[in-house]
Amino acid sequence: IAVADIPKSNMAFQKILFDFPEAISAFAYGSAVFTQESNSDMKNNMLDVVFIVDNALRWHKSNLQMNRSHYSMFARSIGPSFIASLQENLGAKMYYNTLVPWNGQMIKYGVITQTRLKEDLLHWQSLYSSGRLQKPVKFLCSISDQIQSCLDTNLKHALNASLLCLPEKFSVEDLFMQITRLSYDGDFRMIIGENKNKVSNIVKPNIELFRKLYYSHLINDKFIHIDKDIIIQDLNPETRFARLRQLPCNVKSRIVNWQMSWLSFQTFNNPLNEMQDAILYSLAHNQIKTQESVQKATRSIVRYSSITQSSKGILTTGISKSLIYSGKKLAKMLRGIFR
Repeated sequence: IAVADIPKSNMAFQKILFDFPEAISAFAYGSAVFTQESNSDMKNNMLDVVFIVDNALRWHKSNLQMNRSHYSMFARSIGPSFIASLQENLGAKMYYNTLVPWNGQMIKYGVITQTRLKEDLLHWQSLYSSGRLQKPVKFLCSISDQIQSCLDTNLKHALNASLLCLPEKFSVEDLFMQITRLSYDGDFRMIIGENKNKVSNIVKPNIELFRKLYYSHLINDKFIHIDKDIIIQDLNPETRFARLRQLPCNVKSRIVNWQMSWLSFQTFNNPLNEMQDAILYSLAHNQIKTQESVQKATRSIVRYSSITQSSKGILTTGISKSLIYSGKKLAKMLRGIFR
């Protein structure tokens, strides 16, 4: 089942498309769209939306004309060219406006170009937009076959990486928890600013949506056996090697470079495929080291993108909105702790 089918869009969310410049596509996510544990009052939660656009400069030019008040004073003063440059060259290649009043509620919306989105889905350059799209989202309009293919590849990546981090036998819920954890482990906001139970809060109420999202990939994986809600996977080194080879290139290259760190010749930063395969094949014979290497690689990607994207957010959102937004996040974290 395609990402775009989970669940079907409705008119309440589709209305947002008419209040912004034309986009290739858009999707909504978060606690205003999907039920989360201990957070059932969805109508009072901030709505999170991402617009996928063809050209960042053109889109921000139009949006400054339509919705100038959404941007911080700093952003309005630097103009659309610099806004587009900030989006394309810093952090996770996204630009966010937050705490924007819309249709009786607050929204936060991000903007990413189709090119940058595809790069992250296929290669996990930042694991930011790709991490979001490893979980159920609500697409607000149709998507192209090309984007759908990239979305499916991203789900396969998430499944492979998660299986390499799991034991021989585990539950379906364990799998979805591990998949969701991929884009949160390493995020500095999980230390302070996010609910410590965020992963389980996302997964537990939405197990069936996760099933629909990953079902076709699970049944087509010849290395796992599913018995009701229990999954048994083949832990043969050859299987691990096959999964390692299928990881996104940004994860794979980090693992290989770390394994090669004792070497000092020129191919260190760009190993030949044969050398890469030899290193991954050797690693695959040690289950614990394989798990540690995959986790280390994904965490390092998430850590960098979360820090740089948040730093960019302070610059583009403005100090006052950043403080208000951070305060709301901190309050949610504290409520989760005291529960």
